[in-house]
Amino acid sequence: MVGGAGEVYRFIGDNLHLFTRLSMRLYGKGEKLRKAGIKDWREQLLTIGGVDAKTRAFVAIQADPRFKTKEERAAEFVRRDLGSRSTYFALKKKMPSRAVILDPIKIVRMPDPGTDATVAGGDEALGLTG
Repeated sequence: MVGGAGEVYRFIGDNLHLFTRLSMRLYGKGEKLRKAGIKDWREQLLTIGGVDAKTRAFVAIQADPRFKTKEERAAEFVRRDLGSRSTYFALKKKMPSRAVILDPIKIVRMPDPGTDATVAGGDEALGLTG
């Protein structure tokens, strides 16, 4: 799947925590941009998904293979006039390196119309009881 739709899904998944406007359409738009050969499809996808310019630049610097160390990435952040070295590290600290993936909920039977699904472990498994 490398180079195909999987690349778009992986990119969105890796950066899920950044998006403020997330929908299934985003995946389709990303795949269209990638298939069209748009060089900066990732940055355009971040823009469409509501990611601000400073964060997009931060993500681009993090992904750029020319910068081998965190010090090189911090220097590039400052060179682009995005903020100070300490601002770079504060932003880096706030951003997880990858999106947090939650464990899926296992549905043990399909619900009857108008009722809720039965979840494996019930409310206790979801931490809903006190």
